[in-house]
Amino acid sequence: PDALDLDNRRYLAVSLPDRFRVLVINGEPGQADRDETAALVMGLRALVPGGGIEVETIPVYDFHDRRPIDYPDFQALILANVASVPSGQLERLEAYVEGGGALLFFLGKQVLPQEYRERLYRGGEGLYPGPPPQTVAAGADTGGPLFFGIEPLPDQRVIQGWDPQILRRICFVSRFSRLELPPDDPDLTVHARFTDREGSAAVVERRFGRGMVLCIPTSC
Repeated sequence: PDALDLDNRRYLAVSLPDRFRVLVINGEPGQADRDETAALVMGLRALVPGGGIEVETIPVYDFHDRRPIDYPDFQALILANVASVPSGQLERLEAYVEGGGALLFFLGKQVLPQEYRERLYRGGEGLYPGPPPQTVAAGADTGGPLFFGIEPLPDQRVIQGWDPQILRRICFVSRFSRLELPPDDPDLTVHARFTDREGSAAVVERRFGRGMVLCIPTSC
């Protein structure tokens, strides 16, 4: 305290971690050039110089064997092309996000749509923002383009700061899952869309309790 009383008051104290810890559950482990999460982990570690982001990866079989995981030790969790979530893990994931955690889904060919629809979405009561009913593939066999791009929406926040022109050049996919999103859900926000004819959702945010769920309906 000093003579100026105005700056001697504190309304909020915030503890900031030295490192941002991310846990990645790898739904399709493999060799380095075929591993589901290799590029994702490399990109996350490169985001902050000096090791500001600490990434831990576990294979999906450890996740399904109910390996003890202390979710609150991590600032974010990523489920990368994970087929399904065991009941015990699902309850803990929901508690983690509801308490203020962040969860990101990437979808891929390992994902079981019925599992996501019945257990993770649960008619809008679960973590997942919407059922993945079908996979849309690009290519000559569909009569469409070889790749789909990603277009950010003007009011997007999650990918704020990205130049839309750069995003169009570096973000493109050959297949994705088309989400059927509830039209009037106040907890849902679409931040970007694919460049298919329907403008399908590419980056979706859902508020869940005090936390946030993101879904990118393609593999990473």
